[in-house]
Amino acid sequence: MSKRLLNLDTMTESIFGMQQYQSQNSSQMDTEYRRMLKVLTKAMQGELTKRQYDCMYAYYFENKTQAQIAKELGIGAPTVNKHMKKAKERLFKVMRYSFQRLE
Repeated sequence: MSKRLLNLDTMTESIFGMQQYQSQNSSQMDTEYRRMLKVLTKAMQGELTKRQYDCMYAYYFENKTQAQIAKELGIGAPTVNKHMKKAKERLFKVMRYSFQRLE
């Protein structure tokens, strides 16, 4: 489980620049960070297309490269990159709506 959380942390940093939440130890920040991760995971499951979800999951949770993902899905690496970019944009919109101060 810790490996998965670490990768989810990496994804949140990548999408939202949320490093400040990891570096602070206050229980309020920890609680809010966990809430953000919960919203992010639900958003991944509910807001992304299957292909976007597959690309994001493989990259952040399975530590696969975009080239590996492309080969497994039978698509080009630029297409994987496009799916991930669109997924990040979509997730950012959801997170921005849920957490107004991310703007």
